[in-house]
Parts: sequence; C-alpha cells; structure tokens
Amino acid sequence: MEFFKEILTIIVGILIALYINNWNENRKDANYINKIFVSIDKELIESNDDIKKKMPQQQTLIDTLGFYKKNDTISIFDVMMKVNGVQIPQIRISSWKAISS
Repeated sequence: MEFFKEILTIIVGILIALYINNWNENRKDANYINKIFVSIDKELIESNDDIKKKMPQQQTLIDTLGFYKKNDTISIFDVMMKVNGVQIPQIRISSWKAISS
C-alpha cells in the first residue's frame, strides 16, 4: 500500500509539473502573439500614413499627365520631372511575414 501512495504522489507531482509547464507555454505564446499584433498595428499605421502622404503627389501626377496629354511638344519624361516622378508608398509587411511562417 505504501508503494501505491508513493507512485500516486509521483504521478500527481508529474501532472502538476505538466500543468504548470503547459500554462507557462500558453502564457509565452499569448505574449508573443500580443507583440506581433502590436507590431502589425504599428506597421499598418505607418503604411497608412505613407499612403496618405503620397496620395496628393499621385493626384498631382494624374492632373499633370491629363493637362499635357495632348501636348506633343513636351515628353512624358519632362512631365515626370515636373512632378518629381512617381511616388510609391512603402507598405510594411514584415510582421505579417513573421506571423505567417
């Protein structure tokens, strides 16, 4: 009977250790996911800000191209130089890549 008490004590100890380990792993996973979400949110805000910054420049390009489209005396290169070229917003996706892998 003493043998079964010791075995039961060991089994209960192992189960408690497994429960604590599982709880700790879940806590670490939740912290990691939270950090990823914060990073994704930051990247979305930065990308949105960059898009808002580039929109007027793109509209200027569209308006300028529309203005000069029937003018054969000015080249597209010269038109692009007038509006400082095509401005492409930087879309940040490194956090998305991190979570997808």
